[in-house]
Amino acid sequence: MTEQRYAVVVTLPTDSDAPEGLDPVRRVGPYHHKSTAETAIAAFGMMVASSAPTGTRFELVAYDATLPHLDAEFPRDAYRLAEMVREEPDGPGGGWGFPDLYARLSAYLGADEARDLWRRACSYLDAEEAEAEREQAERAATTRERLDLAEKFDDEIEHVFSTGGPHGEYVSRAAARSIAALIRYLNHATYHREAAPYPSTIDSVVRAIGAGITGLDQLLRQLDALLAAQAAGGNLYSDDGRSAVEVVAGFRVHLDYARRHAADLAGELAAAGRYGNHLGVRDPAPAEPTDDHE
Repeated sequence: MTEQRYAVVVTLPTDSDAPEGLDPVRRVGPYHHKSTAETAIAAFGMMVASSAPTGTRFELVAYDATLPHLDAEFPRDAYRLAEMVREEPDGPGGGWGFPDLYARLSAYLGADEARDLWRRACSYLDAEEAEAEREQAERAATTRERLDLAEKFDDEIEHVFSTGGPHGEYVSRAAARSIAALIRYLNHATYHREAAPYPSTIDSVVRAIGAGITGLDQLLRQLDALLAAQAAGGNLYSDDGRSAVEVVAGFRVHLDYARRHAADLAGELAAAGRYGNHLGVRDPAPAEPTDDHE
């Protein structure tokens, strides 16, 4: 035998004060006991004029699962209630959203218990909002800090790795490691949309990388010449048992291949830039004018 369940039909007045397009009928349910539904009707009735428009009517009916209903029964758990408060859509003011979540909670639990549970649920929501605002402020501060650093970065690079020197061994190693570190940073950064929100950002990154790769031709030629000069001195050896002449020759062959591929890569990136610099983002379409002058 199917359990009999109940609902309360709330009908708001349809007078001139009602918002335009308002559906005056709301169903609250299911209630598993008739007495619970009757208690809710009595509680709703006491809210007329204070929370509901005068003239609001209530009717006890059988619950129909094919029709939409507002929640009638609630957990006595502030965390779960907080989730319901968060998900509750905003209704029209002036009592025309009756019975809202708080009214239904009061009808189910009674005014005192509902007030206490609602206060605790709102405390959780306030704490969540405060935490979200704190995290947002921290992200904003980090972003500002990184922007400040980025603005100074070009000057710092020119200062640390000045073309005028010093040109020592450790500086050369550090400069090469910095290139690898920056590529790693870009690999992580561009996983996030905010790292390149506009086509112009993407184009700027591609062009800058292309300019760096274009400079690899000179760099690899000079490294090749330095190794050739060291090999000519006759003091090199290989720790794998091969002759230093053989190892140097193999190194220089692959370095030359790399230089040629780098030239191709630089050319393709430059070609991409000739397309990328024409792209932009349209401004969002203006909102349609309305007749609401309130």
